[in-house]
Amino acid sequence: MNELQTIIQHHFQQYPLMQPQDLVKLLYQNVFGGGHMISDPYASLLRLQTELKTLDSSVPTELFEPIGNGLVRVSLHVVPQGLLTACQLNDLFVASANKQRGSTKQFVEILDTVEEQVCSLQGPLFIHAFQSYLEHYRKAGYPMVSHSDIYRKTYHPAYRVCLSELCK
Repeated sequence: MNELQTIIQHHFQQYPLMQPQDLVKLLYQNVFGGGHMISDPYASLLRLQTELKTLDSSVPTELFEPIGNGLVRVSLHVVPQGLLTACQLNDLFVASANKQRGSTKQFVEILDTVEEQVCSLQGPLFIHAFQSYLEHYRKAGYPMVSHSDIYRKTYHPAYRVCLSELCK
């Protein structure tokens, strides 16, 4: 089993209500990192500070969740636990997001590979939903996506995608 298969399997186990949209988001982040350059680090810090004010501290979470390709989802919980300050986390996020990462060609190849492999990871209902989602997603031109409503309501994701090498 390769690294990406292991990560996907872990996510299905950790987040059993994960939807096709959430798998695509994971794969998108695996290829593109944060998915966008941060032109205004101060505005990014303000968004982070706002999000920290609404952070649900009762939600158990991995502080550094690998997503492959040298990237991790750094939980915002690292700030209240004192592992990083908001400024440090934002600096990691900005530095990571501003590095050149991935290509649409690479992303399409990973989507195609995962579409073939998802049969061994999930049952027929998910497979059908994933293939249907991918059909519409491809026609839309492979945009960056948000987590599904059920994922957000159940798991309360709160993280920043960072290069793992910067988090050491």
